[in-house]
Amino acid sequence: MGRWRRPARLVEDVDALHAEFAAALEPGAWSGPWAKPGDTPWGTREFHLRDPGGNVLQFYRPR
Repeated sequence: MGRWRRPARLVEDVDALHAEFAAALEPGAWSGPWAKPGDTPWGTREFHLRDPGGNVLQFYRPR
């Protein structure tokens, strides 16, 4: 109860994948409060992507 869930995908290189999305998607096609890659307190490097339908996807890698 009260858990925050979203599809999450373990990836090899968070920054490279983010760069691919940034180059391939039209401006405004994706967003999110955490759109750029960042390090988390719980030990991952990740970014989130929000599609135009409001769905949020998470891409991460343990540090």
